[in-house]
Amino acid sequence: MRQVQRARRGAQPHGAQERDPRDQGRRRRRARLGPDARGVGRRRARRPREVGGKAARGRRLPEGRRCAMLTEEHFDTLTGLRVRAMGDKLREMAEDDSYDSCTFEERMETLIEAEATARRDRKVAKLVREARFKPPSACVEDVVYLRERKLSRDRVARLSACEWVEACEVVVIISKTGCGKSFLGQALGNAACRRLFTVRYARLADMMDDLNRCRSAGDGSYYEHMDLYKTVQLLIVDDFLTTPIATQGAIDLFEIMEAREGRAATLIASQLEPNEWHLRIEGELMADSILNRIATGSRYIDLDGPNMREYFAKKRDS
Repeated sequence: MRQVQRARRGAQPHGAQERDPRDQGRRRRRARLGPDARGVGRRRARRPREVGGKAARGRRLPEGRRCAMLTEEHFDTLTGLRVRAMGDKLREMAEDDSYDSCTFEERMETLIEAEATARRDRKVAKLVREARFKPPSACVEDVVYLRERKLSRDRVARLSACEWVEACEVVVIISKTGCGKSFLGQALGNAACRRLFTVRYARLADMMDDLNRCRSAGDGSYYEHMDLYKTVQLLIVDDFLTTPIATQGAIDLFEIMEAREGRAATLIASQLEPNEWHLRIEGELMADSILNRIATGSRYIDLDGPNMREYFAKKRDS
């Protein structure tokens, strides 16, 4: 009797839920469109971001790239973040179809290497400027290996590796006028800059004049310059004792060499043999103290051969 009453009222069997006709319509629609039909038609197309009141126009990348659009604003942002080299490389990659097959990791590696290389190049250029080479283009690649010069490629290669700079050693280059001692010394200094060592090049006479001028100024610059000569990682002193130095100059030179001993590398270039240096320093005791710190345990390079200025002049004329 109860079942008859339920059928008359349109009731469902015990345990069944009443179905909504709208659910049946949704199920039929999913059956037609397939399993991925959920959410179709609900998303709205995004409007392009506006820059300065106008829609940003970007460079649409070829099919298959992760980034859908690049604008000049993106490159300006990278420049503002001081990664301009990365931005320039990204622009190049966006315009070069050969990068389409690269993975995300490969592209990131390329961008990072571009920025790191650019920063290192800027650092080296700054170190070369601060070294004050004359000329700044002197480099070991341009060293001339004539037989009569008694200079081997292997030795220059070892010195350009700058292990002696790390070990805080002293290198002494001896040659007569025009044999290229100044060029070789500055070429080794340039090699040190490439390995990110701080370098300062100066003729001994100019160094003494600089310190005397700063001392006379009385503005504290004397101590700043002395600190520079004492602490720079590689100090190149050219034309060493070509002209005699007075007592005050000898004191300054002694303090510099004493501070650098075992703490920083020094390169000396001179026309005179070490046994002649005593005659150029006023005060025998001071001369012994200075030369003992330079001559003991140093690496010597004895250059010989023709006058290199005349050699290159003839080469240009021929």
